Amino acid sequence: MSDEKEQKMNTKYVGHHISSGGFIFHEDKDTGLLSVLLIKNKKGEYWIPKGHIEEGEDQIAAAFREIEEEVGLTKDQLTYIGLCHLHKFSFVDDGGNPNTKDVYMNLFGVHEKHDLKKEEGATDLTDAGWFEFSRALEMIIPYSKNELIKAKEMFENYLRSSSS
Repeated sequence: MSDEKEQKMNTKYVGHHISSGGFIFHEDKDTGLLSVLLIKNKKGEYWIPKGHIEEGEDQIAAAFREIEEEVGLTKDQLTYIGLCHLHKFSFVDDGGNPNTKDVYMNLFGVHEKHDLKKEEGATDLTDAGWFEFSRALEMIIPYSKNELIKAKEMFENYLRSSSS
């Protein structure tokens, strides 16, 4: 955690940031294979689609909007399952200003692995893809590995409860 507190970030916002996004899972009905959608930023880090919550927007609406903006999945292609984790941390930006951030990490499911339409223009996003769970666990940024494991457990519980 101390590494995160010392971390420098380039941001146009200063102060308290609130973002929302989500883990997106797909289960192959024939094989049972779980896949996770991850995005890759300019630093080569893999994580979830997410972004700042806009004025007057709740965190769930923001998650749906950010997912559509970043990877092209629409609200009707996603099933909202629930809030998986609220990640809170502090950092110092490139200007030396102290900041705090809350990231709402939601859980979504999809019935099929839709083609992704990576966000174009001024974005930190360089790639997006579907990854088998164990591969996604190796790739995701280290401080989100436990959240990904929790999301998988939540998704599996959701599948069990929705099939009964």
